[in-house]
Amino acid sequence: MRVSPNSTRPLRWRLLGPFLVLAMGLALPSAGASKAWTAPAYQRTIGGPGHAGVYAWGAATAPDGSILIGDYWNYVLRRYSPSGQLLQTLSSRGKGPGQNSAPHGVAVDPNDGSVYLADMNHPDRRIVKLAADGSFVRDIPTYVFGVTVPYPYVTHIAVGPDGDVYAVSSHNVPFLFSSVLVFSKDGVFKRAITGVGTAPGQLGLIRGITVDSASNVYVADASKGLIQVFGADGSFVRTIGARGNGPGKFAGDMRGLAVDSANGWIYASDTQASQIEKFATTGEHLLTFGSEGTGPGQFGDGGRELTIGLDGNLYAPDFGNYRVLVFAPDGTFVRHFPDPVPDPPLGGFNQAMGVAVNDATGNVYVADTYNHRIQQFSATGSPVRQWGFRGSTDPYALNYPRGVTVEQATGRVWVANTRQGNVKTYTASGGFVSSFGSWGSGTGQYQLARDLVVTGNRIYHADSNNHRIVATDRKGTVLWTQPCGTTFIPGSGPGLLRGCTGVDVDSSGRVYAAAVTENALYVFNRNGTLLRKLTTLRTPYDVAVSGDRVYVSEFQGNRIVVLDRSLRRLGTFGSRGTGPGQFINPAALDIDGQGRVYVVDSLNERVQVFG
Repeated sequence: MRVSPNSTRPLRWRLLGPFLVLAMGLALPSAGASKAWTAPAYQRTIGGPGHAGVYAWGAATAPDGSILIGDYWNYVLRRYSPSGQLLQTLSSRGKGPGQNSAPHGVAVDPNDGSVYLADMNHPDRRIVKLAADGSFVRDIPTYVFGVTVPYPYVTHIAVGPDGDVYAVSSHNVPFLFSSVLVFSKDGVFKRAITGVGTAPGQLGLIRGITVDSASNVYVADASKGLIQVFGADGSFVRTIGARGNGPGKFAGDMRGLAVDSANGWIYASDTQASQIEKFATTGEHLLTFGSEGTGPGQFGDGGRELTIGLDGNLYAPDFGNYRVLVFAPDGTFVRHFPDPVPDPPLGGFNQAMGVAVNDATGNVYVADTYNHRIQQFSATGSPVRQWGFRGSTDPYALNYPRGVTVEQATGRVWVANTRQGNVKTYTASGGFVSSFGSWGSGTGQYQLARDLVVTGNRIYHADSNNHRIVATDRKGTVLWTQPCGTTFIPGSGPGLLRGCTGVDVDSSGRVYAAAVTENALYVFNRNGTLLRKLTTLRTPYDVAVSGDRVYVSEFQGNRIVVLDRSLRRLGTFGSRGTGPGQFINPAALDIDGQGRVYVVDSLNERVQVFG
């Protein structure tokens, strides 16, 4: 429930105020027994699966000239002809042999056409090897004792002329431990390039790799804003480019690299500037092309991995615009594919994670997370409009938004722009109003904040990656913060699902926060004093309070737990499945003025309504 300062929803218990004692084991007070509880009945479903035709991320060229594209959020590899005709779909979503949990980097053996994909989201953080026809060959474990500390995070891969596999293990959440791992084609670890630091030859945050015909290794060092070159023996050779603005410089985030050994050229994706920089492999800058936008030769939030076709053209996945761009060596735009671009349909979701209801109109707003947009539905569940696209600077640019709430007094829609670290406000019809916050761990900053709630002149934020609840005023000035949640589930690596993930406020001003990896529900008073911590839940993702009921979504339990205001369990509803009233990873919750419960059924890609 997203309460307004003038909420008339019933208050069925009496606040004891100063007599409420801070004690982990004390129940919150109750004014007698709650009314008998019965499970709410399933009423209807809003939305359904709605993916783009391709979420282009990884790229590689096969010996036959076909282009392999990692379709990131469709969980497949797609093989295209150089002209853009879809020839084959490989792999599928899953954790079994040959399947993937999101294909990051893609590489092809130039000798036999074997295909490698970096399956960083898999619990084993593996590299999957497929034969040229797509059949499964083997998994390559990426854990290397003493090197991948504290765990591997392999996102970019390349294959050298001798068939060796080069894998980047590097990420900035939560630690920076970078290395380049080298495996044989049989998956045997051979050697590594290591050493983190700021000096030439030391590694920063690496977001791209390629290998030339002489086994020289090129890495995109995003934290330094340049390309570092290492010889076949791993010794440092040179740097190419520099951080900054202008020809031959990188504005910020870097991603893909591709080397044209025959001509002595290397291309690099300057993702922050949505440009491609072209250099000689000796370091001389040759060309800059590309820009931000949706038109011919433009990128939506920059390019991803790059590959050189046998035709000499550069193939650049345009992740934000759901397509692949093709450029001639002189930077001239040639074409894009697929053509026309299959955008995600209105009313469809790709792992939506947030929901909010306007009590006055009945309109429902959904954070369509992996499609980087907010969708509005009518009170009957019909799609009305959408706004947002993948990006970082425009008022409508969104980056994996996971939280949405309605300010009931005004109808304004507030969005937790999760991967950008800010909060954006829109009118009820999607007009931009304001924004505050930035990425980080300091005051006024957020990391992977997943939920928020507006009540009166306050906003409460579930600042997940910073393991805290943050109270701010409506302009983002921080009033207080309190710890909430833990770092990660032991044995599973860091992941992005951690800390506090859900927050709500009851009509007496108490703040409830769900901590998914701690299996805990926190209750604070309005000033941030901890009143209670319940630890008998299973992966609680979100919490919503209505009257004398507290609803909690159990993300891995695939059900909704209902508590009274003393946090006594009244019952549950839902089970794992795909039918009405069933869930796979239920996430956000909201409750409208009529008591209807809205549940984001994230992996079934729908919102279910109960009443």
